[in-house]
Amino acid sequence: MSDSLLDEIRKSMAEMQEHMQATYTGLENLEAAGNFDGVTIKLTCTYKLMDIAIEPRAMQGGIKDFTHRLRKAWEAALEEVQRATQAQTMELMKQLQIPDEIRSLSQASDDQGRS
Repeated sequence: MSDSLLDEIRKSMAEMQEHMQATYTGLENLEAAGNFDGVTIKLTCTYKLMDIAIEPRAMQGGIKDFTHRLRKAWEAALEEVQRATQAQTMELMKQLQIPDEIRSLSQASDDQGRS
């Protein structure tokens, strides 16, 4: 590999690290919520618990029903975090600058694998 290609790879990797750190910081500030039958759980997209709200109706039916509602709200919150994280990751991937030499290496190996 040429020195210029190695320099481009290093530069791309440094930019990728910067973008990843900025994305993670953005996820720290992004909140997601899960709701189920009177229970609301709010998390940041880095899984920091922000709040739990419980309406009186969530307590109806005893502890077994309450824990079911709590679990379902937790699962819904996790699904929201996952969706937001995936969306941020896709945005990050779109922003990556990949040197043309690396793209051509990748395409050449794909072509060889098909033959």
